[in-house]
Amino acid sequence: MIDFSVKTTATPGTGDHRWLRTKDPSDWTVPVTVSRSLLTAGTHYDANGVVPSGLPLGKVVTGAQAGRYGPFDPAAADGRAVLAGFLLDPAQLAYDFSGLTTADFGAAMLVAGLVETALLPVTVSLSTATPTTGQFVFVDVDYKPQA
Repeated sequence: MIDFSVKTTATPGTGDHRWLRTKDPSDWTVPVTVSRSLLTAGTHYDANGVVPSGLPLGKVVTGAQAGRYGPFDPAAADGRAVLAGFLLDPAQLAYDFSGLTTADFGAAMLVAGLVETALLPVTVSLSTATPTTGQFVFVDVDYKPQA
């Protein structure tokens, strides 16, 4: 049967990549599935359902969401307390007639590079002591200009 339902989406565009200080990030990305149920409106996505570029991600290792990725959370007990990477490009959450769906989505995750934490889309405390599975240099933390 053919589906004639109307679906609307916002166009996330190219996004704000100022946080990314790496010249060619495509060499340092891997495909991941992001768990929609772990995202919070107003914090991890805007009113149009756009998840911003630069969202820090952690891998869920326990429970029903195991193997998927969600927002990095140093206090999470499901594995997301370890920084896995950053969402490379903005992602559009799926819509249907009732609004945003709970569908997970695929995305490219940056696993290595230069990151300016002050320009990330969420406030997160990252330092050289942050546990990570990637290889990151936090430009504004590791290499602060001398006064």
